[in-house]
Amino acid sequence: MRTHLSLEGKLWEGHVTGVCWQDDRPLDKLRPVADNTELFCCPVQHLDDVLLQESHVAELFGTPLVLMRRQSQFLTIPRHYVQDEHTGPGPTNPTAVLLTSIKNGFASDTWYAGNGRPWAMAWRKDGKPLTPETFETILEFISIVVQDIASVFVSDGWCPMKEQFTPQAFQLFSRRYFREQREKGRLSFEGPFEPL
Repeated sequence: MRTHLSLEGKLWEGHVTGVCWQDDRPLDKLRPVADNTELFCCPVQHLDDVLLQESHVAELFGTPLVLMRRQSQFLTIPRHYVQDEHTGPGPTNPTAVLLTSIKNGFASDTWYAGNGRPWAMAWRKDGKPLTPETFETILEFISIVVQDIASVFVSDGWCPMKEQFTPQAFQLFSRRYFREQREKGRLSFEGPFEPL
């Protein structure tokens, strides 16, 4: 029986707490994400045959996330963005957004989605709470930066994508995003503001 989870030397014992979502649906079909995301708390010993991966892009702006799903599910995720300049952004799911490479704006293809109702999970590596509202804000922040960068070139005076993902930029974005959601009447965004 498993007593801990390990990823690059970091151990989780007891329980992991975070959010889960149906990962075989495109992000635009899950919006608003917080309304389609559930909180979870799971004993580590119940997590066998799992694949763990860190979201390096989220870690850049101060929200170090670990993603988890069962390894026995075998459908590859779609690429984050289609490279063809005529087709523009392609369909994506939350995991593809979280696994976006800061080098090229594409998701890692090492992650697998399953058949039926494949659920993926995420929690914060630093032990801070991850609410559905914060999770939605993280996804929207990454998406908006990648979309903006995809439409311009560094040679036109824009800084590289990595330099857009800072804790300061995320805090500014998330405060504005929380306020906009409250103004839309989304009561769950009335709670404590704790994106970082």
